Amino acid sequence: MTGSGDRVQLTYPLLASPRQVWDALSDADMFGIWFGAELDSSHPGLGRAQQPYLGSTFTISMDQIDPPRMLSFRWQPVATVSGESYPAEPVTLVSFELGEISGGTKLTITESGAIAGQPWTDQAVSRCLWRPRELAMLVEKYLSGARDLRRTDHRE
Repeated sequence: MTGSGDRVQLTYPLLASPRQVWDALSDADMFGIWFGAELDSSHPGLGRAQQPYLGSTFTISMDQIDPPRMLSFRWQPVATVSGESYPAEPVTLVSFELGEISGGTKLTITESGAIAGQPWTDQAVSRCLWRPRELAMLVEKYLSGARDLRRTDHRE
């Protein structure tokens, strides 16, 4: 993982086809499963986090979509679990770039828009954000057949 200035980036190999990875990233239901969030269809652009940050909300807006190669969105924490607003949180840009490799997909995740002078690790912890490595591992776990534990009927 590399980080400099206002961005952090990770390239991660996945043992899944680019189509499978694209679907996991671009389908709102699939995204919500691996990301651990519910995207609110009655309020487009609003998401609610799952455990361990149950109740936290964030805004999300699509930035660019170039199927099946690249997808990016901007997001910002809106409120804590207790409903308090985050003080002056910046909107960050998260991009996913896909490339075909032998036996799978190269996934590059970049997040930019950091708070100047604050290390990314401190920001990720204080803002309850996933680091790019954790995002890649969540996608990988989802693609390997992890079950959505939010469902009571145990459908895959």
